[in-house]
Amino acid sequence: MSSPSPRRIDAEQRCLLSNGRYSVMLGANGAGFSRWRGLAVTRWREDPVGDGWGSYLLLRDEDNGDTWSASQQPYGNRTPDDAVTFDAGRARFSRRHHSVHSVLEVAVAAEADVELRRLTLSNHGDRTRTLSLTSYAELVLGPIGADNAHPAFSKMFVQTAWDEAHRMLLATRRRRDGSEAEVWAAQALRVVGEDGGDAGECETDRARFLGRLRTLRHAQAMQPGAALSNTVGCVLDPVFSLRRRFTLAPDSSVTLLLWTRLADSRDGAMALTSQLGDPAAAARLFDGAARQAEAGCAQLGIGAAQAARFARWMSALLCNDPCQRAAPDVLARGHGGAPVLWSTGISGDRPIILLRLGESDDLTRVSEVLQAQQHWRRRQFAVDVVLLHAAGEAQQAALDPLVGAQQARLKTDDQLPKAELPHGIEEVLADFQFSQEQLHVTSAGIGTGIVQQGEETFTHKEQLAIFCQRIDQALQDMLQATRA
Repeated sequence: MSSPSPRRIDAEQRCLLSNGRYSVMLGANGAGFSRWRGLAVTRWREDPVGDGWGSYLLLRDEDNGDTWSASQQPYGNRTPDDAVTFDAGRARFSRRHHSVHSVLEVAVAAEADVELRRLTLSNHGDRTRTLSLTSYAELVLGPIGADNAHPAFSKMFVQTAWDEAHRMLLATRRRRDGSEAEVWAAQALRVVGEDGGDAGECETDRARFLGRLRTLRHAQAMQPGAALSNTVGCVLDPVFSLRRRFTLAPDSSVTLLLWTRLADSRDGAMALTSQLGDPAAAARLFDGAARQAEAGCAQLGIGAAQAARFARWMSALLCNDPCQRAAPDVLARGHGGAPVLWSTGISGDRPIILLRLGESDDLTRVSEVLQAQQHWRRRQFAVDVVLLHAAGEAQQAALDPLVGAQQARLKTDDQLPKAELPHGIEEVLADFQFSQEQLHVTSAGIGTGIVQQGEETFTHKEQLAIFCQRIDQALQDMLQATRA
């Protein structure tokens, strides 16, 4: 799904690349995360100010020490030539730094749990450039909730290693008991067409990479002439960082490939070596990812217009938009919290899409929302759907088969993340009256994202507060009626 205009970058635009097991989320600024089978591969936090969490490719001019990145983040600077497109199965970031033009493409393999970042650099200047490319990502390799709750403790169990024979980084999470899933990650950086030459450098200690009291934008490892320390082992704050140096003659191009593979064993991670030696592997991966994404949409009957709507909804579910706020009096009305959701059978563990239907509304939008829920779940992004409506007999009869069929689908395939469509809440809340006929997107527990449909706009937390207040009031009214 491409952007309407490649050079018009929407700051809230996001894409989700996935093969059903391995997922990569990317924003228009290059920030995002990688996840595998429900585990966080890289660290990410919603940060409406800096938004600097992600996996990055950093460039340095070895002659003058100038540094820049293949995407807007982590340095935060935008250039007039920046262009971002999100197509089926692929994200593309194009930008220019002086006379060096870069194109970064990202995809997830259809048949293997492999993420590939392909960077093509072109020198449009009149002198030979000596450059280095450095990759950087903070490793988690564990449950998302555990890392969010206790990141310092979570970091202690990741161990890294360097495979000299294949010039590849390896990492695993040491298991505290047999019930924990085994997870291994492998990463390699290659310059296309170079069999030998620069052996490269590596770093897995975040403190050594950043330096004392520094951030990624001013990292010690990116200072002029600074080298990576090749530190591996039981580091206290693990990262994956690889570096290769190369020369770029005038009017020439070079392509670099950053491969990342996840597996449940060391041998599975080491299988990445078979792709490193295959010159056609990158092209096949991008072609296969595009075909899988197109086939997935075709299987669910999702057209281009629907895919664009789903992408807008997903962006609001993933991240909050601080530019849109509800009025103070709306915020003041909210109360109830998660216990009110629990009383109606909603866990609140996942983002929620709340759709309110009037008596005269058809069920086209219901089908579309349920379709979006299936589409996202196949990409390892689980959301719950809540339907509120004034249940006339005809509408209820038409709605029941849709809800029942969706609930059956959500119970299939244990490899996909859990998602729910609570049944019965529509009867409890049938008498609710909203001020607008609109689709609200909410999130329980964390305020991640907003969406606007109609005249009123609410953030996730704000709409959730109003939603909980109305549920609470409905339950109180029912209790009073029972006592009477």
